[in-house]
Amino acid sequence: MLDRRLNLMQQEGIHFTAGIDVGVDLTAQDLDSFAALVICTGATVPRDLAIPGRDLNGVHFAMDFLTRQNKS
Repeated sequence: MLDRRLNLMQQEGIHFTAGIDVGVDLTAQDLDSFAALVICTGATVPRDLAIPGRDLNGVHFAMDFLTRQNKS
């Protein structure tokens, strides 16, 4: 499903580049050449928070859920 969505967006002209380190791979000035820029960050190691409702059924860490969901 993810591949299908990525292919559709690429057919529309969107170019994806992952693993870019701004300041190493590109300068801040290089970013001026893009019409739009999306910076996505995240962590693969979850942080369990002691908040109300954390122990309820159906509450999952995002990476656990997304990994399983994308494989199905």
